[in-house]
Amino acid sequence: KHKQIPSVYGILVFKNQQLSYSGSTYIVVRSGKHDYSTAFTYLTSLFKYLSLNKFKECSHTDNSEIKLIFIVFTDGGPDQKPRFPKTQ
Repeated sequence: KHKQIPSVYGILVFKNQQLSYSGSTYIVVRSGKHDYSTAFTYLTSLFKYLSLNKFKECSHTDNSEIKLIFIVFTDGGPDQKPRFPKTQ
């Protein structure tokens, strides 16, 4: 049985002091049979996402540094809970 592991990265945009979900979206689908679902694989996907020009205007400063405030939301699945040794 083949399992697919999706990851969705999106930009939340603040306009007129209100939160909007209208920012760009990046979707990664990994093979559950051939890839691991660990903190490192999620970090690799995140760095790939941050390297795309489309997202740099929201994630980087004018000096090409990652912005100081960076918020990540997760669905809390078992592969994202740090209490499990596999994800630490």
